[in-house]
Amino acid sequence: MLVFQILSDCIVKENLFTSHVDWMYDDEHKNAKIEIENLYNWWNKRKLDNDNLENNQYEEDNQMLKKLIEFRQYLWT
Repeated sequence: MLVFQILSDCIVKENLFTSHVDWMYDDEHKNAKIEIENLYNWWNKRKLDNDNLENNQYEEDNQMLKKLIEFRQYLWT
């Protein structure tokens, strides 16, 4: 899924977690960083399992896409 590759690029190539964002600014930013890290880790595992997808993978993918949409405001400033 392209959107998760874009997330990965944002974290790795644009140094999201070491750039100008103060992730410790408040609880909202702290939580956003945790959720974005979880999405990133999930994606890295998910893309390795691409050949062994279970029937419920569609639902999990949808849930993770919803989370990505919820936290997209923290990806680009």
